[in-house]
Amino acid sequence: LLGYAAASTTEFLPNKSLSVQYMEYLQEFGKNYLTQEETEARFMQFSKTHHMILEENQKNQGFELGHNKYSDWTQAEIDALFHTVDLPQVVESTREAKAPGKLPDSLDWSQRVFQLAMVQDQGPCGAGWAFASKGALESASELQQGVPGSYSAQQLIDCAVQHGCSNGDPETAFSYFKQAGVMDDTN
Repeated sequence: LLGYAAASTTEFLPNKSLSVQYMEYLQEFGKNYLTQEETEARFMQFSKTHHMILEENQKNQGFELGHNKYSDWTQAEIDALFHTVDLPQVVESTREAKAPGKLPDSLDWSQRVFQLAMVQDQGPCGAGWAFASKGALESASELQQGVPGSYSAQQLIDCAVQHGCSNGDPETAFSYFKQAGVMDDTN
C-alpha cells in the first residue's frame, strides 16, 4: 500500500471535481505524461486510489490517508520499484527482552514528548528494513536516554549486507549496529 501512504498537501474538497483534483495532483508532484492514453490510464488509477482513501478515512481509524507521488501508479508498479519480497512470518529472536520494572497498563504515546525523525522517502531502493531498523533504534535511544537519535539508514544499506536495496532484515541490522557502531545521520 505504499501508493496510498499518509498525508500530503493535496486536499479533498467535496465541491471539486476529481479531474480538477487530479490536475492539482499532477502539478503538486511535477508529473507530465507524454500521451493522452497514458494520462487517462493514470487518471483511472488515481481515481481508484482516491476512492480507496475516502473509504478508509471514513472509518475514523485514528489516522488519515492522503495522496502521494505514487497515487497514480498500479500496485504492480510500486512492487516492482520497491523490490517487494515475501518475508518469513515468524522471526526467532536471539535476545530476551526484559522490562525495566512494572509496565503501565496503557500508554498514550501522543502525550509523550517524543522526537522522532520525519518519514523518509527511500526512493527506488527497497530498503524499508533499514529505515524500520534505524527507527526502532532511534525510539529505543529516546526511551532509554531521553535524547533523540538520528541514525543512518544509508550505513545499513551500504555496509550491513550486500545489495542493501533488495536485501536485508532488522535482525541483521541490529547485529551490524552492535558490532560496527551507529553512525549519526548527519555524517
